[in-house]
Amino acid sequence: MNIKPNIPAVQLKSVYKTYQSGQETLRIVRDLNLSLPTSAMLGITGVSGSGKSTLLHIIGGMDEPDRGYVLYNEVNINLMKKDALAKFRNSTIGFVFQFHHLLPEFTALENVLFPFLIRGEKSRIAREKAEKILVEVGLKDRIQHKSGELSGGEQQRVAIARALVGDPTVLLADEPTGNLDPKTAEFIFVLLLRLHIEKKLTSIIATHNEKLARICDEVLHLENGRLVKEW
Repeated sequence: MNIKPNIPAVQLKSVYKTYQSGQETLRIVRDLNLSLPTSAMLGITGVSGSGKSTLLHIIGGMDEPDRGYVLYNEVNINLMKKDALAKFRNSTIGFVFQFHHLLPEFTALENVLFPFLIRGEKSRIAREKAEKILVEVGLKDRIQHKSGELSGGEQQRVAIARALVGDPTVLLADEPTGNLDPKTAEFIFVLLLRLHIEKKLTSIIATHNEKLARICDEVLHLENGRLVKEW
């Protein structure tokens, strides 16, 4: 994606999202607007079940809003056809989830290579890039270890490497430390901050850990389907 100067990297315009639960209509996101400048790091907090994951899925194009739309540098992703949106996500957005979703039978390197396999890039170049990002997240000596041989923190670092290996401009992280002990969680947050700065990313990190969220430039709290400024 060609980044336009002075244009918000990510925008949400009057986004609504509801789900039907029996006879009840659950309003997850209500008339939500957001404008995030390029290279900003936004933290989104909220209690479990507040809709943080749903909101990130909408921002990342994995779920469609009932109304409203999402813009990336003025490109409306909700108007894209399925194949074009998939290609856009693969090249522009890096995703990190609470559960690392690594394939246990594959090595750290092989797990990180998957985005390149989807793109059909040359194997030699892809391998060099995958090895480089694994070194950047501190896994130089664990590259050939299978994911089941890695600690929880190491597995999440592999997931971060996989998210960033394709040089995305936007990083979306959904409770990236939710399954980690406090010390490891703090390490992962500091790592995300360093990579955010070094790679000049625009980052949105959803977390229930308000203390860790405060390393972000700004923190918004998701409550009753709306984002409320934390400070």
